[in-house]
Amino acid sequence: MGARTALAGAAVTALFCLLLAGCSTAAPEANEPDAPTTEVSEIDQLAECVREAGFDVTVFPPDGMSVDAPPEQQSEVAAVQEACRQSLGVFQFEELTDADYDTLYELTLENAKCLTELGYDIPPAPSRQVFQDTYDSDPWLPYSSPELAELGPKEFAKAEEKCPQSRVE
Repeated sequence: MGARTALAGAAVTALFCLLLAGCSTAAPEANEPDAPTTEVSEIDQLAECVREAGFDVTVFPPDGMSVDAPPEQQSEVAAVQEACRQSLGVFQFEELTDADYDTLYELTLENAKCLTELGYDIPPAPSRQVFQDTYDSDPWLPYSSPELAELGPKEFAKAEEKCPQSRVE
């Protein structure tokens, strides 16, 4: 399932924060309402774990990421992502029901139609049953098409803004 660059901005921000911290008078107590948080988002935790396994990962806030790997490594990427999710305890989902799969399939079809209307070449949709049967192992996801995988971060964000990725809440 499934990225790009903000490291320079993050480095500048981190440096700026360090400079500000050096000028502050006293650190707030942890129980004070203005205490800074150091919580790392689930997607950032997952991305770092996948990076540590040797893959190039790009994060798309709030909860998307792309892993740059050739098609022959996709099963390895999926296994690494699953191992990372399990070890970190992030992105733990309840089992989808048949009704959830119905909703997700319809939303994904709409997503594919939208992307096709924008001019992207999206692989044909599988049957509803094949969609469900392969969702956890080899999912049909319009944003996984080779053409979209080659987009730069800005172009990808524009496509996603016009055709938001489907998800069941």
